[in-house]
Amino acid sequence: MRLQKEDKDFADWILQVGNGTAATLDSLSDKHGEGDQIAIPTEFIIPHSGQPERSLTDAAYPDFTSNYHNPQYLRERAILTPTNDTAHQINSFILSLVPSKMKEYLSSDSIAHEATPLAGDWTSNYTQEYLNSLEFQGLPTHRLCLKVGAPVMMLRNLNQKNGQCNGTRLIITRLGHKIIAARIMTGTHIGEEVLIPRIQLSP
Repeated sequence: MRLQKEDKDFADWILQVGNGTAATLDSLSDKHGEGDQIAIPTEFIIPHSGQPERSLTDAAYPDFTSNYHNPQYLRERAILTPTNDTAHQINSFILSLVPSKMKEYLSSDSIAHEATPLAGDWTSNYTQEYLNSLEFQGLPTHRLCLKVGAPVMMLRNLNQKNGQCNGTRLIITRLGHKIIAARIMTGTHIGEEVLIPRIQLSP
């Protein structure tokens, strides 16, 4: 009941922020001159520590190591970040808490020639290392590390009829060389195991 009350209090405060009725502070510098600073209630602030990833994880996923395999526990929680770099840091930390062997998958990156109408093979100017370093919204990084039992989110519509849609959350059950097996934990096909093949993606 306490958690439900905290969730309601937080939801009410978010609505106040959106409606412009949340408590504010006087501007502290000229850079805030065009708007007010919103006062965040102390009960919604995660205390500062030398391990921000752990503090954030403990707040969103309390007792994670005892519940990481529980779909209901995972469905009720998520961490949103403003940048990919922050997401990678938090994902890496949470993955390190899953007590199973890690498997690494590497992308095979190339430039689509049909997208380069200029004469000459100028694509050779870009090394493989450079292509591997690029990051795009909605695409995984060149180096993707997974573990059995880790929660993941699907980034592409593979089979909407069977619940394999962008945004579907799953739990990894098996890691193959070119195929990953996972159990769906959100949507209309909860509990079903699906196979995710290695596929071609483009930004």
